[in-house]
Amino acid sequence: LLHEGRFHVMVFHLSRGRVIASERFNFEDFGDPFDEFLIQYYGNHPPPAELIVPEVPNPALAEFLNAVAGRKVKLTVPQRGRKHHLLATIAQNRELTVRRQQKHIEDLQRHLGLSTPPRVIEGFDASHLHGGYTVASMVQFHQGQPNKSQYRRFRIRCPSGGDDLMALAEALHRRYGRLLNEGKTLPDLIL
Repeated sequence: LLHEGRFHVMVFHLSRGRVIASERFNFEDFGDPFDEFLIQYYGNHPPPAELIVPEVPNPALAEFLNAVAGRKVKLTVPQRGRKHHLLATIAQNRELTVRRQQKHIEDLQRHLGLSTPPRVIEGFDASHLHGGYTVASMVQFHQGQPNKSQYRRFRIRCPSGGDDLMALAEALHRRYGRLLNEGKTLPDLIL
């Protein structure tokens, strides 16, 4: 699903016709995002015997999957029946999820009195062990979804002695000083 310049993918793992697990991925729209996603995902995960997909993939992708699996991977693009219904239900659920996330972002904008929706949110926390070994961590959400590739952990250098505010000040200074020095965009909301 393509929504506001972001490509949303859900991977469902089936066993005996039932969904046993799912994963969500969100990333910037680029090139042929569906084929690129499959190459990246199945470059790190073993392909199943059958892959049910919503569109006909590039023939080179089928060759790639066969090579990675060491056997033939069946690519199915169902036009009707149970598998078609399953894909339609998944697409509908993903669209509802994206809309719900958008509503949450708009609600947050309204409640905080922000002039624009907070598309990128970064949150910080600090912790220590009996006043020593102080660390701070940062999480990032993009369009309401965790963006784990941007999570950061900071080993606090200043001798804060368990002072969380000093630790947070150092983490914020290091994070946003670097972003500003590199000319990168700052988040819309910092917690």
